[in-house]
Amino acid sequence: VHGVEAVTVRETARVRGNIFAPRVGLADGAKFTGRIDMDSSEVAASGSSSRSRTQASDHVLSEGAAERVLTSGT
Repeated sequence: VHGVEAVTVRETARVRGNIFAPRVGLADGAKFTGRIDMDSSEVAASGSSSRSRTQASDHVLSEGAAERVLTSGT
């Protein structure tokens, strides 16, 4: 999950994967397995670099889609 401003994983969510955002919140009860990268230079690079750097860019979610994923637990 890539967030330009912030990513919040809510209490009912289950996330398996990495989070890249300058601010990350994990609510009590949230399930998270992965890596969190809050380095602003890495976050900026991951959102705007070449296709070879961001092979997973097909999986970058819009804000609304990320909100649904992070709150639904899917």
